[in-house]
Amino acid sequence: DVYVPEGAGPYPGIIMVHGGGWDARTRKDMAGISKKLARRGYVVFNIDYRLAPRARYPAALEDTRAAIRWMRAHAAELKLDAARIGGWGYSAGAHLVLLAALKDAAPEERLQAVVGGGTPSDFSRYPKSPIISKFIGGTSAEKPEAWKDASPITHLDAKDPPVFLYHGSWDKLV
Repeated sequence: DVYVPEGAGPYPGIIMVHGGGWDARTRKDMAGISKKLARRGYVVFNIDYRLAPRARYPAALEDTRAAIRWMRAHAAELKLDAARIGGWGYSAGAHLVLLAALKDAAPEERLQAVVGGGTPSDFSRYPKSPIISKFIGGTSAEKPEAWKDASPITHLDAKDPPVFLYHGSWDKLV
């Protein structure tokens, strides 16, 4: 779903990605915040992604990056400033936008900022997680390289965009 502010633009953009443990939920969860951000002057592209266990890592990351490329390819019709696209997500969605921002990407896939809530960023902290195992397609013992590659924290470097992470007191997992 695309939310475009009224007016001439161009406006900064946000790719909005829902949570749900990589295996549930839809973009409808993020519709309210997407509409609010559009009213405040952002073009918001609220996406779905392929869910586990049917689709394993890196499918959801590929979908997120495809959406970023689509935003840039359609910047003129969306009144979007293609040089200013950030990512916003919660839980699994925050993981995906953070990973998209930190893991090496083509220029048309890069994000200029990230906002993430309840972001699982270091999978090594959850070596027995059935949720992550379903997303990756194996346990940390079976697929250690995939667990490492899917952990945003392993991709940090000086060229990364600004990141704002927040966590709620009800989140007992992350």
